[in-house]
Amino acid sequence: MHVTADSSGKFKVAFDSIDQGTAGTPGTGALEGNHFTCEIPSWHVHYSGALSSDRNRITGEWKQQSLVLPLILERVAGNEIPTVLPPSQLRHLRCRRSRWTI
Repeated sequence: MHVTADSSGKFKVAFDSIDQGTAGTPGTGALEGNHFTCEIPSWHVHYSGALSSDRNRITGEWKQQSLVLPLILERVAGNEIPTVLPPSQLRHLRCRRSRWTI
């Protein structure tokens, strides 16, 4: 997830999907206190979570249609841009408690 704010403070979000091979799918976001929400209309996704006091982690729930999953989002050090992997390489990935490992 990439989050930016415009000059008025309104958030824009963009999501990458390694399993779909896409990058930059647009969405909208909002931050009220430490509560962050965002939506990706084209994926029918709503994410809602609590921003940590150091502002480096959001702990929340990913809702996509009838699917509801816990998901922790963490800031990537150095503003690294994740690589979108081709489907042929996805068999090497596994998810452990919403964190991807290779």
